[in-house]
Amino acid sequence: MAQLRLTLFGGFEARQGTGEVLSLPSRKARALLAYLALPLGRAHSRDKLAALLWGGIREESARASLRQVLFVVRKALGGSENVVLRQEGEVLALTPAAVEVDVAAFERAVGEGTPEALARAAALYHGDLLGVQRSTRRLSRNGSSESASGCASSRSRGSRSYWRISGARERWKRRWGRRCSC
Repeated sequence: MAQLRLTLFGGFEARQGTGEVLSLPSRKARALLAYLALPLGRAHSRDKLAALLWGGIREESARASLRQVLFVVRKALGGSENVVLRQEGEVLALTPAAVEVDVAAFERAVGEGTPEALARAAALYHGDLLGVQRSTRRLSRNGSSESASGCASSRSRGSRSYWRISGARERWKRRWGRRCSC
């Protein structure tokens, strides 16, 4: 059973395994969990996470801010923090067996490709990844373009997959007519 359920399509929502909404007061805490969830289980270094979330400040300050956000996340997770958040030395990851993410379930269903799986995938899709419809690009201090959220490729991948399965579902309905309950 999942100790944490993350909904990333259509906005961010985190729930304990009991169904209780996880209270994360800061955008950075929500961004950290979302980044660790895509793809689920991938380990990220503390330096990388600090630079991603606090790229405009000194490295020491960014790492201190990361420690503060991790404290907030651990406090919100309560007793399940050790199961959900895996920390090995200088890397962090979410434990796939303890975390359920709608995007991962969506991608698995699309990969199956059956009408039932496509119907499950369509039901999971509630809007763009993290509810962001504006441009995800920004200009850094040196003038180069970079991703504002770190999730731009997943966001567009999710939208493309949704429209692909919607089209496949409609083609299935046209072909099989009333015999299809999807």
